[in-house]
Order: sequence, then C-alpha cells, then structure tokens
Amino acid sequence: RAVERFDLERMRAWRAEAPDGVRRGIGLCYFVEKGAVGKWEYGRVELDSRGRPHVYSGSVSLGQGLETVLAQICADALGVDYDQVTVHHGDTATVPDGMGSYGSRSTSLGGSAVHLAALRLRERVLALAAEQLDADPDELEIEGDAVVAADEPDRRISLMALFERARPMTTVGSGRRPGLSEEEYATCMESSFPYGVHLAAVEVDLETGQVAVPRYLIAYDVGRA
Repeated sequence: RAVERFDLERMRAWRAEAPDGVRRGIGLCYFVEKGAVGKWEYGRVELDSRGRPHVYSGSVSLGQGLETVLAQICADALGVDYDQVTVHHGDTATVPDGMGSYGSRSTSLGGSAVHLAALRLRERVLALAAEQLDADPDELEIEGDAVVAADEPDRRISLMALFERARPMTTVGSGRRPGLSEEEYATCMESSFPYGVHLAAVEVDLETGQVAVPRYLIAYDVGRA
C-alpha cells in the first residue's frame, strides 16, 4: 500500500530526470517495533452520583494523548457519549495498581483493561435497569445518560437514577453489590510487534548542500485506530 500511495514508479522517473548539479534519491525503510511490554495493566470504570463515567488507569499520560484514547475506549464499550467520560491517572490515592507508561504499552494494555472493565460495568447497568423497567437486558441499550428500551425509546431510566438504586441502602441484603464500579487487570504474556514502512524522496543541491524532501510517506499497521 505504501509503494502504491508513494507512486514509486513515477518517483523513479523523477529521480532519473534530475537536472545538472542536483542529485535525487529514493529511500525505503521497513521497521518492526516491540510493544505491549509489561504483561499486565489495571483499569477501573465507575459511575458517579450524576451518572457520569469515570476511568481510572494504571497507565500514565506522558503527552501521548492517553486521556483521549481511554475515554474513547470506555465510551465505545460502555455505550455512553465520549464527552461524558472523565479519565484519572497518576494518582495512587485513587488507582491502587499500575505498571506505568513505557514500551508502547499504554493503549494496548491500559486500554484493554479499561475496555474489559467498561464491558462488565455495562452488563451490571443493564441488569439493574432491566429490573427497574421490567425488561430483558438484551432489549436495552445505553444511550447518552440513560438506559432505554430498543423498541420503546420513551421507556427509559437515567444513569443517575440507577446510581441511586445501587446505593448500599437499597442493595444490601438484595444479593447485589453496592455501587456501579468494575475493575479489571488486562494481561498479555507476550509482546506485540507493530510495524510499518517509510518512503522518502530526497533532493540535494551539489553546490550549496541544500537538502529538500519533496515527498515523504509513512504506512503503519496500528491495528484499530
């Protein structure tokens, strides 16, 4: 795909047509990287009293946009809107475990832990909503800040109301755990190996030493972006 997008044959013709005093070259480099180092990571997803989701991750943001990624993963798995999600990291008062951020591991392992925790929380939320709405969990969906019946959109209960139903006052003695919070440890005993290719077209002026890069292309297998 990289060779096609780079238009390698046309760039070879461009190289051959270099004017006097100019040298042109094409470079191609394929690389394999090691990622998902560290074997495990912690993630927790819970709803607050307003019904808003909070993510707690053992991975820490170093400027790579981890907050955005974890919020997206949580929103996708839980079924809520992305802008409802708040991400917490780097605070040992709220995050009991974690392996940190290094070795290209935060999205693959930290994100997986959040994904698993969000799926478990979704299951609990739908089960609780099913009791309140006298419905089957399979008939319900989380949409925005509420759980609604798929075939009856007016039949709904807010996440905030479900949080109230999950307080100890109403759950103790019922066989249900109080609160709406789930945590998971994602494990991966082997590393992952993302890979890609770089293609560059370079031009050098022999008199001045001036270097120009008229075309540069990267193709990278990042999995699900």
